[in-house]
Amino acid sequence: MKKKFVIPFVLMLFSEAFIFSHEGLGFDWSILTGFPIYGQSETKDIVDDLTEDSANRVIAGTYIDFSYGLNEILSLYAGAQIRSDFLWNGSANVTQLDYNFFAGLQVCPWDFGIIFSLAYAPGSCTQFIKSPGNEENPSKKYTHQCAWGNGFRLGVEYDILHNYDVAVSPAVGLLYEFFPRGDHVYDNLMSFYIGLKF
Repeated sequence: MKKKFVIPFVLMLFSEAFIFSHEGLGFDWSILTGFPIYGQSETKDIVDDLTEDSANRVIAGTYIDFSYGLNEILSLYAGAQIRSDFLWNGSANVTQLDYNFFAGLQVCPWDFGIIFSLAYAPGSCTQFIKSPGNEENPSKKYTHQCAWGNGFRLGVEYDILHNYDVAVSPAVGLLYEFFPRGDHVYDNLMSFYIGLKF
């Protein structure tokens, strides 16, 4: 009985989406920086040890995505992202390389370029660690591969030239990402990005 209602409803949604298609295909490229909150205790301890003594840190990444505007408000989008957190102090260093794919929805409820997004994001990370050392505890160098996890990302973006008929528009935005890393370990990543919308 339910199928009799579900199938026509889904067909209606897709037909309405294509009839009222407004935006069509789009492409975004962005660069980002931000602040990670790591869940693995060993990584957190090494990061804390390094940052206590004026460590150097560079957090940078990039992502691309493709979108399809179903109508003036709703779009489907999918893409991929990579981010590096490089922290060093003398010979000790930690590099976390995060990478993920994502797919979800973008909503632009108003006509002044504010875009909200929600996406499913499977991802993983690789950690390259050289721990601080002394005479009693020599430095250790090792690599840790995180498990793939089913994460998600929430975003808000401002398309600066949303109401102008231009081929390329600059955009700025904020992202929150949540990734399980296995063994009940979770990373929370906050990012600020600037990008171009084609």
